[in-house]
Amino acid sequence: TLDGNTTGAVNAETVTTLTGTYSDVNTSYTANTVSTITGLGNEAVALSDFSISASNLSSIDGLTTGDVTTSAITITGTYSEINTVYTASGIDGLGDEAITASGTLTVAQANTLDGYTTGVVTATISDTTSTTLASLTGTGNAYTITVGSTTAAADLNTIDAATTFSVTATAVTTLTGTAAATNTAYAS
Repeated sequence: TLDGNTTGAVNAETVTTLTGTYSDVNTSYTANTVSTITGLGNEAVALSDFSISASNLSSIDGLTTGDVTTSAITITGTYSEINTVYTASGIDGLGDEAITASGTLTVAQANTLDGYTTGVVTATISDTTSTTLASLTGTGNAYTITVGSTTAAADLNTIDAATTFSVTATAVTTLTGTAAATNTAYAS
């Protein structure tokens, strides 16, 4: 790097776009804070990471007044971290990537993340009531779901359609509904 090849400060005031992986870009901003690189803070940033954590994306957004774009195909982090990235006014290039959320999410939180992207949302859902779980939006997401004791077969079928993973229904003691809906639930 240029910074490593000189003992003087590198003046980066005319840089309009900083490109690279999170690690490379973060190294430049770290050098800016110790004044071995100067003049950074208002340029656009284009991150090229294949996968990036929401906290790293937010940290770069906080270091520049320019727009931050990412070509990542996966965003990872907690619900709060991911939600912060998608609601930030300075982060662009999102909308078709996969999201992998750590911890557990409520149905409402999962639906919020599903609304941010056309990619697959991977998460563990904390709600267990079938009527609540049946309100999951989207299909083809990778949700880990456990259903509680009394469940309508139609709700169980709707829940099953919301995820590519098997729905854990071992706690279901009563399954209600039409014969057709019940047969579909048993078959899935």
